[in-house]
Amino acid sequence: MKKDQQEETLKYFRNHADEWAHKATGKAPKYNVMAARNDSVLRIISGRLSSSNFLDIGCGTGELAIAAGGLVTSSLGVDFAKEMIDICQANVAIAKQENVAFLCKSVFDADLTS
Repeated sequence: MKKDQQEETLKYFRNHADEWAHKATGKAPKYNVMAARNDSVLRIISGRLSSSNFLDIGCGTGELAIAAGGLVTSSLGVDFAKEMIDICQANVAIAKQENVAFLCKSVFDADLTS
């Protein structure tokens, strides 16, 4: 069951990566749930006395991991769709955030212990 769901999800994001990138940038004409979520998370991080590491599972296009990189020592985004990680890599290169990394893996297979 888990493998079937992962395959369906991966297929979806392979086919819709550009659409998600458009929505994640806040350029969608309607209320943007992803942008609102990102803003909420960043407000919480900013309100903490200190935050050293940030992990974004299912990071999509990487905007949250990149923005968090400006507030923490190290930020990691994980997504299992290569198309999404490709967008993340392009976005982090533009942002020039050296403390942000992306991992193309299923969260079930990723080694997140280091």
